[in-house]
Amino acid sequence: MNHNSPHTLHVAKWYPNPKDVQNGIFVKKQIDAIPSKGFVLAFVNEHFPPIEEENLQLFGAKKMSWTVKLATFIATLSKSPFNIVHFHCFTPDLLPMLLYAKSKGLKIAYTEHWSGYLPENLEQLGRFKFWATRQFLKRVDMVYPISPLLKQGLQQIYTTVPTMLMPNIVSGIPRKESTSEGTSAVKFVMVADVVFSIKQQDVVLQIFQKLPRMRVELHFIGGGPDLERLKTLAQRLPNVYIHGRKSNKEVLDMLPGFNAHILYSTFESFGITTFEARKAGLWALTKSSFGGSHWADDACLMIENEEDLFEKMNQLLHGKRPEAGSFKPLSASWVGGEINSSYKELIG
Repeated sequence: MNHNSPHTLHVAKWYPNPKDVQNGIFVKKQIDAIPSKGFVLAFVNEHFPPIEEENLQLFGAKKMSWTVKLATFIATLSKSPFNIVHFHCFTPDLLPMLLYAKSKGLKIAYTEHWSGYLPENLEQLGRFKFWATRQFLKRVDMVYPISPLLKQGLQQIYTTVPTMLMPNIVSGIPRKESTSEGTSAVKFVMVADVVFSIKQQDVVLQIFQKLPRMRVELHFIGGGPDLERLKTLAQRLPNVYIHGRKSNKEVLDMLPGFNAHILYSTFESFGITTFEARKAGLWALTKSSFGGSHWADDACLMIENEEDLFEKMNQLLHGKRPEAGSFKPLSASWVGGEINSSYKELIG
């Protein structure tokens, strides 16, 4: 093997699986985008038989102990001459794996997506999670936070951690004519897990009802703990549609049929649906406080409160569709190439 060529073992806790094809799709997209040789070892918090493919071992690891996970990791490492271990999203059970990999002289890369590491959420980590994360960050050779805000949070845990900003990958949108053209209703859509305390679908629905009913529609895409509550709130509203959970492929295919996407969460480490909507040629109503706002274009309309949200929604009743965004730094080729270059620097 050429030791100057990256050969990476990817370790993930979120990954598409038989119980949820959408789980960790953002992790899979990043791994798939990296052109150098790699193998994926995923421990997903679900129940299903192990899945083995040419470059993948996927475990339904809900009842797997730390000891079994570590033994599986060590066995996988021994099967091929890896020179990099890339962890995707931290959990404390990854710390023993990191220590073993370091003892073998391997370089350690780490991508983080989790909003729990945003600065405003650090107080909720708990002492052990904070300690374990700090021990992990002390030993990592390169961290790829997906947004400037997430970078700030990780640096508050360990100040001198080496970082390289690496945004989520925004997939291309299928080419088709928008089904909203030629219709009188302006179609708003929210693509998000249905969790009222964070994603605030209930608040958006309340504001939406102030708009003229015959001129607007509101569509919700996503599943989650508050889905049934959302259905109850919307059951008597003829211009509100609940689509439930969809795969990323299905969402990308549906998006061109809408006029504007709304993301009004209390916080977002990135906010990928904003950019998927923009690539589909929609207006995107979002917040400047979200991690992904670093890459926002002029058709990303910033909303900071409920008054802003109502005002922007009302304005869009009279606006034309914007041009689709391109967002080259969020493309698979760009992100994959940047990570691969970083790998090469790590292994010298």
